[in-house]
This record gives sequence, C-alpha cells and structure tokens, in this order.
Amino acid sequence: MAKSIDDALGKVWVEDLMSLLDVSEQFNARLPTTWLRSSRIRNLRSQLLVAIADLMIDCQVDAETRETYAYVDRFVKRLWPTDTVITFNWDVLLERRLVRNGIAFGYKSRDKGQAIQLLKLHGSIDWRHGEMLDSVRHLHQVHRQLFQLPWDRLMELRQGGHLNDAPPYVVPPTFFKDLQGSTDLEELWVTAFRKVVLADEIHFCGYRLPPEDMYARSVLRRAIRQNLKDRNKKGRPAPTITLVNPDETGEVLILMRKFLDRSVKPETDRFELSRWGR
Repeated sequence: MAKSIDDALGKVWVEDLMSLLDVSEQFNARLPTTWLRSSRIRNLRSQLLVAIADLMIDCQVDAETRETYAYVDRFVKRLWPTDTVITFNWDVLLERRLVRNGIAFGYKSRDKGQAIQLLKLHGSIDWRHGEMLDSVRHLHQVHRQLFQLPWDRLMELRQGGHLNDAPPYVVPPTFFKDLQGSTDLEELWVTAFRKVVLADEIHFCGYRLPPEDMYARSVLRRAIRQNLKDRNKKGRPAPTITLVNPDETGEVLILMRKFLDRSVKPETDRFELSRWGR
C-alpha cells in the first residue's frame, strides 16, 4: 500500500509536508506572519488530511479487490491475546483483517484480557475528534475524545463528497506531535511506552526509524533501555529485539542498533518471508 501511495503522489513525502505545516504553526505562535496565518495553515492541513484519507481508501479498496492482503491475514492469525501491536500507520487494513478473521482487538485497553491491543500512535483515517460530532453521525467511541467512523459510513461520506466536513484525526511524525485538542493520543503514547518496557519480545516490522520523528525515536529508546535496566536488575535475560525490513543497504539496521540498542537482530529482508508473514 505504501508503494501505491508513493506512486500516486509522485514520490512526495507527505510526512515532510505535514511536518512543515506543523512547525510553521508552532513558529507562528512566537512570530506571527501575515503571509501564512495559522488559520490558513490549519485549512491547508485539513485539506491535506482529507486528500490522504481519500487516497488511502482507494489503495485499500484496490488491495481488497485484488486480495493482496494474504500476508496480513497470516500475521494477525499468529497474534496472541497477550500481544500488543503498535503502529504508526494511518490506514485501517490491519483492523479490517482482524475483523474479517474474527479476532477481537481494542484500541485503548484489552477487553477483559481477551483482546489484542492495537495502539495507533499517529491516529487513523477513520478517527474523528469529538468536535466533529455535529457534522458526522454514526460514530463509535474509541477513546474519551476520539470516535471512529464505521467503514461503510466512511465510504458513504466519501461518495457523497462529505469527507471535507470532517478531516481524519491523524498527526505527522514530528517532535511537536500536534494533538489537535485531544489528550487521548498522549495516553496512547504512555501506554505504548509501558508495553515496550515490559515486553519479552519486541519486533519491528517495516519500521524505518524516520529521522524526522525524534519523538518516537526518543520514546522507543528510553523504553528499551528501561526494559534492559529492569531485567538486568532482576537477573532476567534481555528481551528479544528483531527487525523485519526490506532494506538492502542495511541502513535501517544500523540506525536501530545505533539509536535503540546494539542487540537488534535482522530476521529477514522481507516481511512476507519472515515468521510473521509466512
């Protein structure tokens, strides 16, 4: 799906553009400009988010039509109820395959210990802030301030041209993490940190440790170091940390070992060939 998005956007790094808008608004708070006012920045961000959601829906519909998601099905079937999946993706392919395979999951907390926990640290194209409730109905509450549009309702709004009325709740991979008036995402980051601290196994699948996301890098580094420190104090073995990433240069592995921990081990060069995708 990522490749399709890159092709459709002509190799434009959307994260960079969103990061630029994010930084611009933060800078405006200190040194306002008449050329690019904060209101205009927010409007540009809203339009960009709607376009991203629209494109991701196209890619997802295409993937489901051509049934190119078999490896995702194999992945979700290997998960245990005690597993936590942390993702920075905005799309909803993983959730769709969990539902289709009859696998229960929760966005914030486990359902009495029986559901896989799915932490979407950068939001989701089908999430909306509570302020959007006046313009969009039929939402499912996933957090205190964030609500989810069912897939069918999302498609209806898109076909009717009404997505512009309610841009998705997603944030760019920047240090600022503009949370757009919600504390729910902060709680998700804290939860993710605690999960990594307590994890027996940590597997990075397709994650490149983007240099622009210093926030994520700092949180992951601190959590892994705390995990190692706690286990060493208790005389327990270090957690297993693996990387599954189709990177022929090995650059991602070098970055992981440099910024997270030297014990990161490459499992394979392709997710489909790893034990998660086989």
